[in-house]
Amino acid sequence: VRASQLGLDGSGVAARGEADRCAAAAVGCFPDARPPALDRLRHELGVGEPGAAPPTTARDHFLDAAEHARAGRLDRAITAAERVTLLDPGHAAAHHLLGWAWANTAAPGRAAERFAVAAALMPSDHRPYRLWGVAESRGGHPERAVTVLELALQRPGAPPADAEYRFVT
Repeated sequence: VRASQLGLDGSGVAARGEADRCAAAAVGCFPDARPPALDRLRHELGVGEPGAAPPTTARDHFLDAAEHARAGRLDRAITAAERVTLLDPGHAAAHHLLGWAWANTAAPGRAAERFAVAAALMPSDHRPYRLWGVAESRGGHPERAVTVLELALQRPGAPPADAEYRFVT
């Protein structure tokens, strides 16, 4: 299995799909508001409502981060998500998004750190564990990768071991 198939290198359809899922999840978390980045872009293009305010809350920054990630602007996504974690250190989705963004900018060490935080904040979700394990593997730490991926397999909803984790061995 290649990193592009897992959506970890930012080059393929899978990466775009993962970014779209992150953005959809962000909007799903806050169904009462559109992402602030979209409002500002519409305003800059002359099609939005005038006076779109810059983000001020963790929620606003997270919606910005998700929108930037969806659009492939990973440097901006990282900046916005970092602001989220400064305002709300327990924001699991922001840590997960940071892990994904760092993985897509070829920084597996930083990605692993963020996925580890997301896993601690979402202990029953297999996804941060899975991606943490992948980041450890890409960072040259196969023993750590196996340990973390074994934890992922113990979580509800995890795919069978032979379906996704064989690239680590």
